[in-house]
Amino acid sequence: MTLDNITREEFDTRLDAANDRLRQELNDTQERVRRLDELIHRKEIFSQKLDEILTEIDEAEVHDTRPAVADRKYKEGARCPLNR
Repeated sequence: MTLDNITREEFDTRLDAANDRLRQELNDTQERVRRLDELIHRKEIFSQKLDEILTEIDEAEVHDTRPAVADRKYKEGARCPLNR
């Protein structure tokens, strides 16, 4: 590898270009993190709804009094944001 003799201006130009690339990479990474956080949040909501549905199904099976509620909750879960 040889070292090029470059002017201060050329050095600054290359440095600015490298900084611009790194800023763009940082912005892209931050956007990806934001989208992943949003997805995690949506999955947590889905999981909570699913837990509620399963609890109601279990209660309905034990008491055998309200199977229609479990069916309705299951259908509501099918409209979860994750199914968009």
